[in-house]
Amino acid sequence: MNRFRRIALYLLVLALAAGIIAYRQWNKPHTDFTELDAAAQLTVTELVQSFDHGSSPWLNQPVEVTGQIGQADENGGTLEGGVVFTWAEGITPQVLRSGDGVTLKGRLVGFDDLFGEARMDQCVLR
Repeated sequence: MNRFRRIALYLLVLALAAGIIAYRQWNKPHTDFTELDAAAQLTVTELVQSFDHGSSPWLNQPVEVTGQIGQADENGGTLEGGVVFTWAEGITPQVLRSGDGVTLKGRLVGFDDLFGEARMDQCVLR
């Protein structure tokens, strides 16, 4: 009986440790890409060309992109030359008009092969 209690105690401690680790991982705060330093400063053309051979080296990293606004609204917009972006949560952008030159910092999330556009999210104006 003593051996059974020891094994039960070890299993209880192991389950408690696993529960604490799982809880901490589940409730870990998300990375705020607006506060991180940019991994690269690029133009729209350089960013789109970085996907010519498959994946970009800056995928899922914060980058600064300089270009001209094609269209923008309160949710996001496009940069002429092939970048689609969305604003970071809680960001209220100033009024941007087509043709305005801007530098955006945000996370590079992927590339749309069909439209030839790079996708960014969590963007802020620099």
